[in-house]
Amino acid sequence: MRTVIIAGMLAATTVVAALIVGPGWVDWTERRGLVEAAIEHLTGWQVETQGDIRFRILPQPRLDLGRVHVVSGPFGADSVSGQIGALQAVADVSSLITGDLALQRLVLVSPDLHWRRAAAPVEADAEDAAEGGDAEEGEAGDQDGFAGWLHLQSIDRLTVESGQLLISGPDMAAVRVVDLTAGGRISGLPGPAELSLAGRWRGLPLSATVRTGPPTRSGALPLSIAAEVDGVEGDARFAGLLLPSGELSGDIDAMFPDIAGLGGVLAGGEAAEGAPQVPVSATAMLDRQGAGARFTSLRLAVGETTGQGTLTVDWQDGLTADLNLALDRLNLGDAEGPAGDLAAAFLARDGLAWLPEALPPGLLEGLSASFDVTINSARLRDSLFTDLRVCGQVDGTSLRLDGILATGPGQTGITVSGAVAVDAEGPAIDLLGRFDSADIRTFLTSLGADLSDLPGDRLRRVVASGRLDGRPGDLRLSGGEVQVDGSQIDIGMAYVAGGAEGGAGGGVPGIGLRLDLDRLDVDRYLPDLASGPATPLLDVLDFAHALAGRVNLNVDATVGSLVVGGDTWQDIRLDATLAGPALSLREARLGAAAGTGLTATGYIADLAALTGLDVRIVGHAAPSLAAVLDLFGWTAPPVLEALGTVDAELVLGGTAEALSVSLLADGSRGHMEFAGTIDDA
Repeated sequence: MRTVIIAGMLAATTVVAALIVGPGWVDWTERRGLVEAAIEHLTGWQVETQGDIRFRILPQPRLDLGRVHVVSGPFGADSVSGQIGALQAVADVSSLITGDLALQRLVLVSPDLHWRRAAAPVEADAEDAAEGGDAEEGEAGDQDGFAGWLHLQSIDRLTVESGQLLISGPDMAAVRVVDLTAGGRISGLPGPAELSLAGRWRGLPLSATVRTGPPTRSGALPLSIAAEVDGVEGDARFAGLLLPSGELSGDIDAMFPDIAGLGGVLAGGEAAEGAPQVPVSATAMLDRQGAGARFTSLRLAVGETTGQGTLTVDWQDGLTADLNLALDRLNLGDAEGPAGDLAAAFLARDGLAWLPEALPPGLLEGLSASFDVTINSARLRDSLFTDLRVCGQVDGTSLRLDGILATGPGQTGITVSGAVAVDAEGPAIDLLGRFDSADIRTFLTSLGADLSDLPGDRLRRVVASGRLDGRPGDLRLSGGEVQVDGSQIDIGMAYVAGGAEGGAGGGVPGIGLRLDLDRLDVDRYLPDLASGPATPLLDVLDFAHALAGRVNLNVDATVGSLVVGGDTWQDIRLDATLAGPALSLREARLGAAAGTGLTATGYIADLAALTGLDVRIVGHAAPSLAAVLDLFGWTAPPVLEALGTVDAELVLGGTAEALSVSLLADGSRGHMEFAGTIDDA
């Protein structure tokens, strides 16, 4: 008997040793089918192993898989597939005996998974509903699917290295990519459970804790989520119910005591030094059904600004949204005050270049949204704007503005409407605007403008309207109309950004300007100008000289009547082109100036050096030749008065150092000709 007992003990020991040590000696790569079947049985995931497989019992049950192809995962009607570069799982021995898998460690290396959302379920017809067959089967299927991804009892340590999750609709619409490197733990599934994660989402350091309570009798799962941005005070929280069908409802509460700090982290760094701490908070009731969500009782608070509204989102066929928001007041402050510091915190470090990286690829292309935002009052410097409203629609990368409305100081009304589209070449705009101010002086003064030099009864009524279209580097202003204190101005303008040096445009911007002004009394606005001599033709040359080389300018301007320096100028026209250093005068005309009509045409090759001059100036019916020369600031000898009323022609050529002059004057009491060269030496 003793021999039998000893033999039995030896046999049992051998069997146990074989069970413990044996798996480490088995070539599981050749038996991958058994491994795949075991994984599907324990987790519900169907996989195909493609790399090496290692399995051992001692010192802990451990499974290592080289490359894993995920065929499908138990997410109800949704499907999950993809590749995992490497997988390591360490289990608890007792869980293998009971059949409830409890992992002490799970490591996923370079997972590349695709979660495809299922199409919205089609409601059963009346006949099927009466029979109750398909509807009940579908409901049960949803519940089974929901429970399917809760097979794992616990994971003490979860690690994801260089992972990527692609989420899409049933037709690949609204593709979203999440790059995730994270670590955490899962415990207590499917009952009360806790999931803690810490990782980076598109470079943003995040941490989150997810807790669930015991399922209710109807199968709903109490759920709470708390998420934080590392290095930033505050968090976002959710508390509600997750139904077996996947519907989610509950309350959202987010609070960050320093929005500048949050903006700095989003921008890829830290908050701007010295920026004020402005708190921001948001609360809402979330009701998520199918591929949509509705946020009701939405309340926002940024500093002293509060608002409320609703937001509806649907991502079944692309992302659609509908936002209605009403703000009580908005304080923009001074450009160098709190608002400026806050803006600097958001715009620091490459501006908003981080924003496209933070948005999922393809999101904007599939976005369709409408918005209606009202603001009771907004303050900028000393200006108080009231009854602001911004409403419109976003379709893909196109923005349609149904209206931007505002009322400002000085009984000022502002209206803007139109469209903005974004493509590979950048934004393209087409906007209509109207500005109507009964007291523009009050409006500008409230914005910080110093108008103390202007007489108090000037600059009052201003009405302006026009259309702006094109791209930032190619803009056109058409239909521009401006009325200033009764003066009418018609404006048209085109702007083209400068090209590369040596190319078209010479690396400087180009502006085309068309201006039609009926009358303007400059002396009534700037009376100090009346003390100096009136030499507008020379002033035009000085102005062109200042712009030479900085901008290419084409001007076609007419002025019916101009009063400046005590003199009245009528029927003024300037048709000229400034390209680089050269000025081309097609026509510079003073219809009535100092009793004469004056016209200038010609070309100046270099305004700075005054070289390449070829200018012809003609005066008609001047009371005297001295009056013509006085227009250029030149003092004429008294003898020229003897010519009487004259028609004169002055031709200038050469350079400033060697100026050739030809003067022909045909007067009522005589005739004079002069030709020669004025040498600066």
